[in-house]
Amino acid sequence: FKKLGGAFYSVCSADRVLLPMRLRTLNEGDTVIPFGMKRKKKAVDVLSEKGLKGFSSKILVLENASGEILWIPGVITSELCRVDPSSHDIVAFCLERR
Repeated sequence: FKKLGGAFYSVCSADRVLLPMRLRTLNEGDTVIPFGMKRKKKAVDVLSEKGLKGFSSKILVLENASGEILWIPGVITSELCRVDPSSHDIVAFCLERR
């Protein structure tokens, strides 16, 4: 992810963007595959590693129609979003807090 001017950005391979997508608060049992990893991790463990322990009730996640977490704005992008040379289309996500 990249933070510019108070906004959070991420990109994702379009084949993982299954509609409808949903932006929601983090649930205790949520898992995510952090970018660069092969296995799922508990999202609360990822937050703890990033120094955000105790903020889980305020964290938002973006999930696709299959319930897979693609992005935790300001924290991580999922490995599921990896864009490689064979990707023909990409989707950009942006979240700006006002």
